[in-house]
Amino acid sequence: MNFLLGLIPNLFAQNLLNVYIMGPWIKTYDSSGDKIAAMRSSGKEVQSVGDDFFVVLNGSRIETYNSQCKKIAFLRIFGKIVVEVTDAFFSIKRGCQVEIYDRDCHKMEGGNVKFKMLNIGCFLKSSIYQIIRYVRICTTLIEILNLKFMIMINYVEKLQKEIRLRIQQIEAEDKNILKKSLDASHVLGNAFDQLKEFIIAYQFQDEDEEILFFKEVKPKIFCHLIYYRKVYNTEMHRPVASVEAQKEYLKRKLDVIQDFNDKILDFYRYYRSGATYLDAAYFVRGQPDTEQYLETFYYERDPQFSTNADFKVAKIIANDMLQAYLLSELELLDSYMLKPNSTSFPKVKLTWTGSKTDLIELIYALDTEGCFNNGKIPLIQIAAYFESVFNIELGNNIARNFYDMRIRNHPTPFLDRLREEIRKRMENFKPGGKDKNKGKDKDGK
Repeated sequence: MNFLLGLIPNLFAQNLLNVYIMGPWIKTYDSSGDKIAAMRSSGKEVQSVGDDFFVVLNGSRIETYNSQCKKIAFLRIFGKIVVEVTDAFFSIKRGCQVEIYDRDCHKMEGGNVKFKMLNIGCFLKSSIYQIIRYVRICTTLIEILNLKFMIMINYVEKLQKEIRLRIQQIEAEDKNILKKSLDASHVLGNAFDQLKEFIIAYQFQDEDEEILFFKEVKPKIFCHLIYYRKVYNTEMHRPVASVEAQKEYLKRKLDVIQDFNDKILDFYRYYRSGATYLDAAYFVRGQPDTEQYLETFYYERDPQFSTNADFKVAKIIANDMLQAYLLSELELLDSYMLKPNSTSFPKVKLTWTGSKTDLIELIYALDTEGCFNNGKIPLIQIAAYFESVFNIELGNNIARNFYDMRIRNHPTPFLDRLREEIRKRMENFKPGGKDKNKGKDKDGK
């Protein structure tokens, strides 16, 4: 019994010798992974490995080799056998009969308790060692897979943090919605390109991770890019006519959202319900989709960075955000219409005799500074007020005029001229006085 107990401390020891078959070669390595020696296999089959020797089946012979691939001994065998190795012994099992040999192929005779215990010890150590070895391999693989997964998660979280910080800075700036949405689109577009480059070079560890990325991660970044571009386009083409015309325009935008949801109704219900049974078809790359195949953008999408439904998810989320924006704008227009119109204008109306572009430049400057109602009044209402007071039609799209102003070589000529003229007036004229001849040589301006 003491002999069996003496084997127990070695059951969990790491194998000192490792043997691998590599093509026509049998190679030995130590426990650190360093190569020791090699020999040609020539039909030999490695059966089992001990601490400093290994057993090979060569036709009808069992041969033992040391770590230097030098033959130690051999014995002839007959019939089907199973070989197990432990320490300096190996056992050959034929049916229910087990024979034990040392590394010199000397049979351990006797059948006494000691050798029976040795046989049990050989079996126990071999079995437990294999289990421990498999556990170690599985643990290592799990650690590697978790590490890869954390690389992707950490990259995405860092990118999302940078995006949130930049968007918060943009939203806090004293700019109009057109400028904010344009700046935010540029930030998100650059971040999206970085994410695409990372994912194309990244290998997902399994299908579940790929589904997670294309169902949850990518759409939650992409949706903000879609949203800010939609806001920019909405405001760029928003009419500056009556409040009713603006309301009709915004309502049509809401109808477009509903039309999109109706078009993808089956998927919309699937996604909203939180179902997962079709995720492999929707969110794994390379899956065919005849419905999307007919879309014009199908040929423009990158198959390495796109699935059948990640864009749909991103657009659903973006439409939720856009719908909230449009409804808030409609509420502002409704509140504006409900206010009593108690404004009394002078009997003699003033008429703006400068250019429309000059007036729009002035309106944008006043709006940017927040000069009316502490900056809480929409630009369109300011423009409508100026139209009424100064007897001028500014057109249905002053946002377009503003865009044209931005790309001029001299973007603010009217404001710069005003500043120069008021300085001259302060320097050359008495308080309340002005140049009576001003404007006579400027075609009425």
